[in-house]
Amino acid sequence: MTIIDLLDVDYYQLAAEYWKKIGVDVEVIVVDRPAWIAAVQGLVYQGMSSTVSSYDFDALEAIREYHSSSVGKSGTGASQTGLQDAQFDALFDAAQAADNVEEQQRVVREIDLYLARIHALVWSPKPPQFNVNQSWIKGYNGEIDLGWGDRNAVFSRIWIDQDLKREMGH
Repeated sequence: MTIIDLLDVDYYQLAAEYWKKIGVDVEVIVVDRPAWIAAVQGLVYQGMSSTVSSYDFDALEAIREYHSSSVGKSGTGASQTGLQDAQFDALFDAAQAADNVEEQQRVVREIDLYLARIHALVWSPKPPQFNVNQSWIKGYNGEIDLGWGDRNAVFSRIWIDQDLKREMGH
């Protein structure tokens, strides 16, 4: 398994030990960001690759990269799996064309079960996430980004209450 050096290597070593107990031998290969990007975009990694996909995206955005139309593309939404599966594509297209939220949720649940059944992905728990700021930071409500990692948009909407900061002794 090829992982980027920014991730928790111990977590992947632990997962590899669990898989070993059921007869699946996994070697964890840690690479830097440029090597990881080249491997996943070129679909040239051995066995599997790991990434952080636990953002709270819209359900379709979280799985768009598994659609066969994403294979061979680079950037956001590019396939890291190389999955080219007509049944998945049909389900995804049906979810995207749904007339209401309930229908879309029903199809996305079906997609999740299908991806699990064909073992296209190995899901892991979403780790807890914390955002901490000083009380004199205003305009911030705990956002990490405003969509697809756009952190600059968050920074452009916050400011420092200098009076409160001085009042608090800073």
